[in-house]
Amino acid sequence: KLAKAYDVLFNGVERVKIEDGKWYRLKNKLKTNVMLSCDKNILTPAPINDTTVDPTLLFQFSRTAEGSWTLKNAQNKVFVMSTPVPFTSLSVTTNPAEAGKYNVVSTIEGLSYLQSLNPARAVYPAIHADNNGRIVAWAITSEASQWFIEPVDYSEEANGIVALTPAIEATQEVYNLNGQRISNLLQQKS
Repeated sequence: KLAKAYDVLFNGVERVKIEDGKWYRLKNKLKTNVMLSCDKNILTPAPINDTTVDPTLLFQFSRTAEGSWTLKNAQNKVFVMSTPVPFTSLSVTTNPAEAGKYNVVSTIEGLSYLQSLNPARAVYPAIHADNNGRIVAWAITSEASQWFIEPVDYSEEANGIVALTPAIEATQEVYNLNGQRISNLLQQKS
């Protein structure tokens, strides 16, 4: 019964689903005032602004032939490269062939980490907001390597956000250790 309850609670939850060619904003879990941004050379942290229409905060996820993802910034039309050695800012490139390939691994809490498939150091594959105001490579287990990925309706031709797509809260059932349903998570949060 415990295994069934665990399966229903943890494996029945829909994780973040990235769609090919769509645009997203990324908010950091640990540094709640940080969003992922970039200039023409490196990824940078940017302050949170829920009403922003700034395309420097938007990244397009594109599926590769191998099933991984590349990330392209809307404002600067640059691609995120593979994660570098630790404590080095993560570079971007205008050349799509130099774009880093990433897996997006999501949790049931709606958080994701972006894991480089070709990191400079295998133990530091994740895009991470460090304590020195930079975006660097670090371990996937760090909370500053976890991001809320928010879909955005963006028009590249108009260079502006059409609308933020609200996250859909799924109702999840909660079971006790005997496998009996006791409530759902959405009602518990209210």
